[in-house]
Amino acid sequence: TGSSHPDGKEFTYAWDLDGDGETDATDAQVSRTFTENGQHEVRLTVTDADGKQGVATTTITVGNTAPEVTLELPADGQFFDFGDQVPFRVTVTDAEDGAQVDCSRVVVEYILGHDNHGHPLSSATGCEGVLTTAK
Repeated sequence: TGSSHPDGKEFTYAWDLDGDGETDATDAQVSRTFTENGQHEVRLTVTDADGKQGVATTTITVGNTAPEVTLELPADGQFFDFGDQVPFRVTVTDAEDGAQVDCSRVVVEYILGHDNHGHPLSSATGCEGVLTTAK
């Protein structure tokens, strides 16, 4: 758990692994396999010999799929001249996190592709913008 006490005192651990408020395990480290897709809350309560407690909670998402990205601009295979400004626009949807993804969390990487490989040029944050190609 990474828990430590400044006075070196021992801890007890209480894990709620299924979100029902009941203790499911008492070891310092536990393992759980979730068999159902969805979000599962896990809570750890650490108690020292004086009865002082610390609580940590996290949500585990099972069956999370990758977001779906649609490139709207530029058109696939669009030509450009070096030095051109090439506008881009993408839409990103995520089935688990809601319809439209927050564009401030989207990173677009520009890669000049040819033959069977590509050369990274730069990146930008957001769902739309303009790439100025190098001369």
